[in-house]
Amino acid sequence: MKAPDITKAPTLYVVPYAHLDTQWRWEMPQTISEYLLKTMRVNFDYIDKYPHYVFNWTGSNRYRMMKEYFPDDYAKLTQYVTAGRWYPAGSSVEEGDVNLPSAEGIFRQILYGNEYYRKDFGKASAEYMLPDCFGFPASLPSILAHAGVKGFSTQKLSAAWQPAPQIGGPDSPEQTPEGIPFNVGLWIGPDGKSVIAALNPGGYGSSAYTDLSKDPGSPPLQPQLTSEQKAKLTPGQLRALGRPQEWEQDWVKRIDLDGHVTGVFADYHYVGTGDVGGAARESTAKLLEAIVTKSETVLPPPPRAFGQQDQPGSTPEGPTVRVGDGPVHVVEATADQMFNDIKPDMTTRMPQYKGDLELINHSAGSLTSQAYHKRMILRNEQLADAAEKASVAAAWMGGRPYPQQRLNDAWTLELAGHFHDLAAGTATPRAYQYSWNDDNIAANQFAGVLTSATESIASGMDTQGKGTALVVYNPLDIAREDVVEATVAFPGGMPKAARVVGPDGKEAPAQVEDGKVLFLAQAPSVGYAVYHLLPADKPATASSLNAAARGTCGAKDAVCVLFVLAVAAPIPIIE
Repeated sequence: MKAPDITKAPTLYVVPYAHLDTQWRWEMPQTISEYLLKTMRVNFDYIDKYPHYVFNWTGSNRYRMMKEYFPDDYAKLTQYVTAGRWYPAGSSVEEGDVNLPSAEGIFRQILYGNEYYRKDFGKASAEYMLPDCFGFPASLPSILAHAGVKGFSTQKLSAAWQPAPQIGGPDSPEQTPEGIPFNVGLWIGPDGKSVIAALNPGGYGSSAYTDLSKDPGSPPLQPQLTSEQKAKLTPGQLRALGRPQEWEQDWVKRIDLDGHVTGVFADYHYVGTGDVGGAARESTAKLLEAIVTKSETVLPPPPRAFGQQDQPGSTPEGPTVRVGDGPVHVVEATADQMFNDIKPDMTTRMPQYKGDLELINHSAGSLTSQAYHKRMILRNEQLADAAEKASVAAAWMGGRPYPQQRLNDAWTLELAGHFHDLAAGTATPRAYQYSWNDDNIAANQFAGVLTSATESIASGMDTQGKGTALVVYNPLDIAREDVVEATVAFPGGMPKAARVVGPDGKEAPAQVEDGKVLFLAQAPSVGYAVYHLLPADKPATASSLNAAARGTCGAKDAVCVLFVLAVAAPIPIIE
């Protein structure tokens, strides 16, 4: 649907969506067998029934699994994408955590996510959708902007999770809830780059009950719960019951305020369902169809509080009313339509925010949980970087073809592990058995590529000289000096001391410790250096090295290749 001139005509972009936690209180088998299939088939039904319905769904990893396990349904999905009725949204492999991974990890989410969309559907998204991530760093808008992403949306900055920034509130220009700087505005990164952000779209499980183009009027009086009804509620439900509930946003008032503050009379609204995939209630899909076609319909009954029964007189057999003819133009939109419709010259008056959008309450205790998975995410990023750089050098030297597909497959597993409940540490114990398996498969693939590439490069280097040649690889983008170590099978057994001669012919500080030789090595940026190891009767008097053993690199042949990651100990690669 095409929007009117949003600098003049009040417009609400309604984004139908279904949130799926790929693993959370359930594991991958249930996601595949139940939630993926349900999401496709319920939305296929809506698309066939309601001509203007468009469904938005994120995560190329989910699409990959749908294609593998349900090829016939996936073929139908592809037809709906071509027709513009199903939109591959989010620009990412998964709705991932953005606090743990490095900037490179987030760049790769966008690269691999949108590349999958382009390959399978011939289109890509211009927005980054993270409705349920547990807070957002100040660097995110810069990363997104440099990756070519125009817009960002989330519904996570609600009072329930206590956003950390002291912003928003009833006295703010757009009278946003506390913790939300604006409804739609510019989120600016530390380098001045920015994205248009929709930070108050309503919950991803929102439904439509009234004509969104008009003032919703006063909500009906809610009956009081009995003691018996309250006894059945959880503590969280009781707290929610005690808070004033706005059962329908007054979009006429809100968009008018938006427009007078920013010059852009547009806002962004999620409707859908949460956590287990699927789709919005059919009553919402039906009402939206009536609104956008300005036709007559029966309004759905208003929502109920926890434990309440249907209200008298609010059944679906109510009166027929005409909808969609109010002052707000309602568009059933793809997730990036509003961000594309807001042109650069329209942003000059938009509110701006620069800084973190983190949460105090949500997931605070999980930030140190599931440390093995967190460690593997970071370690695999380092392994992948080292493997890719070495593979470029090996291909340039004519030693090995660049293993693009193998690296792509490993990165897909690595990025799938970023999913916000997995990386943050809030999924079930069994879910981590699946993620650990993928972590280690990815690590083995990256390490295998690195081993192959470094062997190829070492075979083309001049390693002639006395003793055992040791080739040290530094994958960092800066020259580096650090301690490396090797376990070498000396012909006469492990000597009392060792001499290590560097590429400049000078001895490097070295020592023998617990059957290993440790020495101080220097290597150029993304480069290699050859050292030679010889047995000695006593340590060199000039040596000032005093280090504890931390890892091994066996050398059964004449040449041993070692590489050093960005932090801490050298990592063994070749024996």
